[in-house]
Amino acid sequence: MENTYELIIAGHLDDRSKTWFEGMAVALSADGNTKICGTIKDKAQLHGIISRVRDLGLELISLQKKEMDRMDKKSSEEYRLTGPCGTYCGDCECYKAKDNPKLLEYLVTKGLRADRLPCPGCRPLDGNCPAVGGVCETYTCVQEHGVEFCYECAEFPCARLNPAADRANVLPHNMKLFNLCCIQRHGLERFVQEFPDIRKKYFQGRMMIGKGPQLE
Repeated sequence: MENTYELIIAGHLDDRSKTWFEGMAVALSADGNTKICGTIKDKAQLHGIISRVRDLGLELISLQKKEMDRMDKKSSEEYRLTGPCGTYCGDCECYKAKDNPKLLEYLVTKGLRADRLPCPGCRPLDGNCPAVGGVCETYTCVQEHGVEFCYECAEFPCARLNPAADRANVLPHNMKLFNLCCIQRHGLERFVQEFPDIRKKYFQGRMMIGKGPQLE
């Protein structure tokens, strides 16, 4: 059975070394290490990759099997509804309008095009988000860097993810970094399960220094 694995290699691989891992996503991390992620079909292929690391004289820091053992990640609803930037499209009003005609009408009164609603999520639309009014620049950036999530990029975190106070009480942009860290650490499935609590703490929690947002 195919599974997705993530390898962390000490140091940044040079261009020649990267060719040894063809077919896998290779990202140079900001911490000075290299992250290699991809689908491995069986134990024989996995052992072959580990041997390759050893033969290249590289130091393997960690090897982790990622989530989605039972299905192709890219066909899953969790993947489809989670943007590369960490935004959960499943919580967006443009997506929720599919089950709420009144919400759809309201969004149209706010200037969104009726023929672009409801939205299936930014990935199925290749980043052409109706809330943005065009192709999202962050989505384009992720595509150009050949990664699926911003945290896989060597430039992470970049200025596109910089927190901002502007409309922070109504928009989820300041949640992106935390969301991405959750996805990286725990996987998509767990992130989606815990997102309602994450969202509630952000918008309704009372900030307590040293403890984070607390729900009363």
